[in-house]
Amino acid sequence: MFVDDFHNGRSVGNASGIDFAQAGSGGVALFSRSKESRITYPYKDGFPREGYLEMDVLVDRAYSYSNFKLNDNIPCALLFTTDIQGGDVTWPGSAWLRACKDGTITFHIAGEKHEPGHKDKYKLEAKRTEFRFGAWARIGIGFGSAGSYIVLNGKIVAANPAHTQELGGGGTQQRSLGQPTIGEATSSFWRNNQHDGGFEGTVARVWVGGTQLKKPTEAPARKPTEAQVQNRQGHTKTACNPEDICKAFDLKIGFSAKPQAPTEVSGSFMGFPVEGVTANTTNSLSYDITPANLSLLTAKSYKIVLNARIELEEHSSARMGWLPLPIVVETKRIDKTVEIHVKKANGFREKGQVPLAELRAYQAGLGVTKTIKSAKPSVSIVSITEDP
Repeated sequence: MFVDDFHNGRSVGNASGIDFAQAGSGGVALFSRSKESRITYPYKDGFPREGYLEMDVLVDRAYSYSNFKLNDNIPCALLFTTDIQGGDVTWPGSAWLRACKDGTITFHIAGEKHEPGHKDKYKLEAKRTEFRFGAWARIGIGFGSAGSYIVLNGKIVAANPAHTQELGGGGTQQRSLGQPTIGEATSSFWRNNQHDGGFEGTVARVWVGGTQLKKPTEAPARKPTEAQVQNRQGHTKTACNPEDICKAFDLKIGFSAKPQAPTEVSGSFMGFPVEGVTANTTNSLSYDITPANLSLLTAKSYKIVLNARIELEEHSSARMGWLPLPIVVETKRIDKTVEIHVKKANGFREKGQVPLAELRAYQAGLGVTKTIKSAKPSVSIVSITEDP
């Protein structure tokens, strides 16, 4: 029915809190908790209540909210739903697709009202699959008259032909309102972040069809070969595409901090302007790329696209005489796309450094101290392609 490949930095669905990056002839969608990222495909715009959905996805981590309390780094990621993570008023057709660190994948379609996923007859589960956080996978689901199933990298890993429930959506006691959503869906019943949840990571392509696949294995699986990306802080991620080119390069990724000259800064604390002088530290991404298998490198030049992600925390504190005021913490996330061109003329070797963010610590007026720190730096490979 449609393919969403995020070409030209856009989605055919309704995207919210999504950063887009170019990857080869298509693009990728970057999901983050801080932006409450989601892509909604409304039924009124043609999303089928009977059919299939597949996506190429790399999950970095998962999160949920329980009565406004954040549960970060949980073991299972909500990838797709027609409800919300914790459930609105559940109606027939409320659906949840979850994938877990240990390889467990579940797909639940409620078959009755007020059924949030506890009845086995409405739930599919595939255990000990090859799915893992930090690695690309193609995950698909089928729903409707041909039964329900889960597909991983082109192979059916769980199926129930007898469960023929069409997709619907959660809602209020009076009516079903939920829409098909990848990421952190919005509630029709609860307040924002009361019982929401989603994942952080990357989606490269989404397929949606109105007729269920007779043999899902006929859909070519884009299961990328894993290439390790390591940084000096011990963080390891796996992700790569396409398969053969990934085997040809060795990538070493690191993060470093370098002091810079003092600068004047300004900001605010509790509505009051503050100013001061600070010594900056630049947090940078460094890379060292070398050939691992020259026989696979047949082109004159290749483009390697990385996504660097850094989370910043700004801590503001102050004293009013002897009385300390509460510390205010603000967080934001920076995603930066890094393109590196590796050429045969240079022996397919490339080194470099890219600045990501400025870190500061300074005293300001009104007894205010402000500190900007970084946390959880990471990098993932978006694509490796031949230069045109």
